Amino acid sequence: MLSLTDPIVTPTQASSYIAARGYAGWPADEALQEAAILRGQTWLAVTYNGRWLEEWEDAPEAVEFAVIEAALREAREPGILGADYDPSKRVTAESKGAGPLQKSVTYSDRPASRLVSVPIIEGLLRGLVRGMGANFAVVRG
Repeated sequence: MLSLTDPIVTPTQASSYIAARGYAGWPADEALQEAAILRGQTWLAVTYNGRWLEEWEDAPEAVEFAVIEAALREAREPGILGADYDPSKRVTAESKGAGPLQKSVTYSDRPASRLVSVPIIEGLLRGLVRGMGANFAVVRG
């Protein structure tokens, strides 16, 4: 399981990974790097702890890389992975009138979701975590 307080990667490791891939948006300040790493790892822990297929003492390399990928997104836009749900963002259409204060607002009828999808992280963790749905066996009789 990932810790919510002890990062599994260092700013040096993260900087090397990011530089090797030519990614932009990684801060030069080490304190900002550490904060982004902890936010990224916290998001991964909240999202995936309890879904790991096996326990490990030292995180697999793919998990370290996933933490760095999450940290990079958090460095670019702090809070992006763990943003609170805002129902006002579900407005799909709005019209205003000139007469006696007419206003019409249409909301999405789709259920709101705060599940953040990051394909590269999902790919890195493929084979290491269970799916999100119910886990049960289907036996044919």
